[in-house]
Amino acid sequence: MYDLVVLGNPLVRLRTGNSPAPAIVGPSITTASVAARLGVEGTVIVGAISTEWRTQAVSDLDLYSIPEHVLLKADRLCSAELPTPSGSTIQLAIAPTHIRIRDIPAEFLSTRMVVLSPFAGEVDDELIEWFSSSSDATVIWDPSFYRVTNGRAIHTVMDSSEARRTLRLVDVVALHQSECQYLVGEDDPLVAAELMVELGAGAAIVTRGDQGSTVYEGDDFLVVPAYPTGTKGRCWAGAAFVAGIASALLAEQPLIKAVALASSVASVFVEQKDRYAPLDMKTIKKRQRHIMSQIEFR
Repeated sequence: MYDLVVLGNPLVRLRTGNSPAPAIVGPSITTASVAARLGVEGTVIVGAISTEWRTQAVSDLDLYSIPEHVLLKADRLCSAELPTPSGSTIQLAIAPTHIRIRDIPAEFLSTRMVVLSPFAGEVDDELIEWFSSSSDATVIWDPSFYRVTNGRAIHTVMDSSEARRTLRLVDVVALHQSECQYLVGEDDPLVAAELMVELGAGAAIVTRGDQGSTVYEGDDFLVVPAYPTGTKGRCWAGAAFVAGIASALLAEQPLIKAVALASSVASVFVEQKDRYAPLDMKTIKKRQRHIMSQIEFR
């Protein structure tokens, strides 16, 4: 039986100027890798990659400690430009290939949890509805609001009817404050979280980088601090946060403890220079306890 299935196409970080060598990166890769390193043994990722990058993808997935994967064939890649927390940009390539129902092995429906980590709309509401209705898995949605237009992936506002259809199918939605405008037309974290739950999500988590996160399940708001690191941030820290949520919920921790763990995991992730290295679980647990003591109810 699988514990965690992550759906989302890997990205290729391209080499430009003095940038590092090309690498397989992205939210789905980060979520699966961090979850596996947190001890979620039955982790699998499903996503599409072009033939020219498949060999490197397989090699990098092994380095990322992702034990199992299903790599779908993509005929082409589209370009994207992503701003980084440091203020620079990185050049990416992504397969615009959608992940279809027929691409999901039947045994994956027995998973305990699924994390939806699309970057450019490759996981649509039809697939989400099928997974939600065919499986007892807890569904976490971590969307990125890029859509492919004329060979490029660009940020777009999500159609309100599509947002409503998707939110009613997921147990937890997690996204950065800067992206709330794309989903519900509101970037105030309290208002956005409440709107997402009103639209059908079981729980909403709005992350705000070094300002922490806001959590809402329909009752009190939880204001969860970030652990101070002195580090400017790192791409895919939000995906590491989601991996922390998934790991804690799979361990049957309540949401308040899950978010504290997620915040701790993200802090360790942004400090880590080697993206393949094991995570320091002693530090993660210590920081989780500190964060728990600082959570506010509103």
